[in-house]
Amino acid sequence: MAQHNGEWKIERFGPENYGSNTYLLVKGKEAALIDAVDAGDDMGRVIEQMGVRLKYLLLTHGSEAAAEATPLLKKRFGGEVCIHAMDQEGLAELGHPMEVDILLKENDSLEIQGSAMAVLHTPGHTYGSLSFYVEEAGALFSGMALMKGGYGKIWGPDTMRLMMMSLRRLNNVIPPEVTIYPGQGPVTKIAKEGWINCLRSM
Repeated sequence: MAQHNGEWKIERFGPENYGSNTYLLVKGKEAALIDAVDAGDDMGRVIEQMGVRLKYLLLTHGSEAAAEATPLLKKRFGGEVCIHAMDQEGLAELGHPMEVDILLKENDSLEIQGSAMAVLHTPGHTYGSLSFYVEEAGALFSGMALMKGGYGKIWGPDTMRLMMMSLRRLNNVIPPEVTIYPGQGPVTKIAKEGWINCLRSM
């Protein structure tokens, strides 16, 4: 699946319905790969055919699959591996240490072909979960936070509280027309996820 928004192109890799999504975000000759959970040939062919330089390997959250795939993709295509420090630590504690180039935090900004990508700390699924907002492209890569009709798995009352805070925040700061590219399931828009308005404070 490929979507275009002006100068931007977004390629999605993953099952048609529900399953893990990987996105290739491209502007000009630079690209970011978001949440790679395998180092599949299809992904490699697209990157090579487009002739783009992979600038970033972004992780919205730490996972065993991403910890295995990301170093392989970095070795093949280059790019800086980016994750929140809390999730890098979490992976190491689970026995999946990963070398990271950039430890991201709230209010950081990454640059792709002269355009900004805002880093939002959206904990819930993990303590270091991130979302990436590209205003110019009208796109939010929400990871395991906001999904069509719901949100990612949580692990107890504390992470439920964090998830609710993250969802309410996204609802408040992301414009209704922005397209949401979630870590699982189909794309959606903030405007279509009216259920968020019903969330209560915890």
